[in-house]
Amino acid sequence: MKNTCRSVALLSVMVASAGMCATSGLNVIPTADVVERGVLAVEFDMTGDPTAAFKAADSSTLLQYGLAKNVEVGYDVAGDGDESSDVWNAKVRWPVKKGAVALGIQNAGSGQKSQPYVVGYVEIGSSRVHSGLIRFEGQTRVMLGYDRPLSERVALLADYTTGSENAASLGLGFTLSDQYALTTAFLRNNSGSDRYSYDVLLSWYPLQ
Repeated sequence: MKNTCRSVALLSVMVASAGMCATSGLNVIPTADVVERGVLAVEFDMTGDPTAAFKAADSSTLLQYGLAKNVEVGYDVAGDGDESSDVWNAKVRWPVKKGAVALGIQNAGSGQKSQPYVVGYVEIGSSRVHSGLIRFEGQTRVMLGYDRPLSERVALLADYTTGSENAASLGLGFTLSDQYALTTAFLRNNSGSDRYSYDVLLSWYPLQ
């Protein structure tokens, strides 16, 4: 996949009333949520082939910060050493009745092809349905997503992006404490010989 920018996966559908920061993305796609003003999220992401366990996993370190109300900025470092790449992301959000809409950009950096997007969600009971458009390699792709709480600390997360370079995913998000969250997901790539992969994302919130 060429969607190299990942985001916070805290369970906003469950913790918004508790004053914790909102989710910034599902398993793969960005959403119309942002990190709250003054909140810093430090994330450690690992993705790879499920048949190889963690032996050949790709790792990334991600930072997201609530710059202002409804404004989020981020900085991500993917890989290690000579294979590392640094990218930026930013998002502006507009709340609407029963949902929100956001404009954003990800994968922005020297030598990178930035990915602008528009995305929104609508609340249906305790669930949320997400949809949007994103630019990949000069092509406009459709993003779809869904999330709902399964319990006080566990939520179901699913998403899909069209295009041969993208994937569908299904995962679970766990709120471990006020400062930690964990997301695990199984991905099926839309094309290629290696169709399946996993993703594990640990989120830490040192500033709230």
